[in-house]
Amino acid sequence: MTLLKTATSSRIANVSRAKPGLYWVLLGFMIASGCDRDPMVRVYEAPKDPEIVRPIPPRMAAKLEGPTRFLIAMVPIDGQVYFIKAQARPEKLDGMLEGLRQIASNMKPADTGEIDWALPEGWTKSPGTGIAMAVLQAPSDDEPVSFAVTKLAGPSSEVTWDSYLEDNITRWRAQLSLPENDFAEQKKSLIRIDRKGTVVPAWIVDLRTEAIENTATDASPQPSKPSLDSPPKQIDLKFDTPDGWNPGASNSIRIASFNIVEGDATAEVTVIIAGGDRLSNIARWQGQLSNDVSSEQITELTKQVIEKALKVTTAHGVEGTLYSLVGPEGDSQRATLAAILPLKDNDSSLFVKLSGPAKVAEAHRERLTQFISSMKW
Repeated sequence: MTLLKTATSSRIANVSRAKPGLYWVLLGFMIASGCDRDPMVRVYEAPKDPEIVRPIPPRMAAKLEGPTRFLIAMVPIDGQVYFIKAQARPEKLDGMLEGLRQIASNMKPADTGEIDWALPEGWTKSPGTGIAMAVLQAPSDDEPVSFAVTKLAGPSSEVTWDSYLEDNITRWRAQLSLPENDFAEQKKSLIRIDRKGTVVPAWIVDLRTEAIENTATDASPQPSKPSLDSPPKQIDLKFDTPDGWNPGASNSIRIASFNIVEGDATAEVTVIIAGGDRLSNIARWQGQLSNDVSSEQITELTKQVIEKALKVTTAHGVEGTLYSLVGPEGDSQRATLAAILPLKDNDSSLFVKLSGPAKVAEAHRERLTQFISSMKW
């Protein structure tokens, strides 16, 4: 700008000697156009990165459409905290908890100064963009689920871990437009992960928005097959909680949920109301466990699951069916125990699912059947 002003002033000085009248015209034009401002500088707002690489600020929470779930691992390493976060519809993240737990448990610094990732089978890692240092892709029945990895400074010596956890959970609850909650209650639903070689644990946070309320009156026509997108009216469910089952997050879709921790393995129990025919649901669950097999193989596995199903009965005599599904054999074999209990008042069922490592599912099979036997509504 200085060079521009110097060159321009020199030219005007020459004009003033040659044509005095024109000199005053040019001088007035310079004053009116504002020479102290660079006319070439413009300020624009860059478009925001997608949510996968940039957390949604609280002011945008109202723009979230439909039920939304945050599944986040917080992993402290060398004074930093690695946040591994996915945002999706609640049912989309079902079955992701164990994989995320494995990642948080096994993360450690490599000799190169980078992070040594021990990803579960089927998970992949790609470079991040924006504030995300990496993106982890988890296999799903339709399209992969993305977990953005970001890194922030851990709590200082003046800040306790409880305060650090509370601040982040409060921020995420605000993003989901969830009401404020006492941290002592929030902490009960956190999943603590003890890790080898360090006394500092990792944590997993599971938060969900409330489902869209069904404002239809009794006289309004109802869909013949209720689904997670339009859940039927919830029931007043009562039950006895088995030993070793810790309460998890619940909302108007998820009537109840529990976290099971067995050593370094974690499983999840959920209770929801949904519709759909038996065959389609079982095939979908089997596909989530066996995502690398053909549709013909899924069909055959589904038939085998139905053949081996067992009857279960609730405390007030409702008969249902318990299905046992397993994934490929190996150290990381996963399983789902799913009971379908029909509801009389609408064309839907109560789904009770235990998902996690096969060894944990089998160890808690009897507790699951006792849990179902205690149910009444």
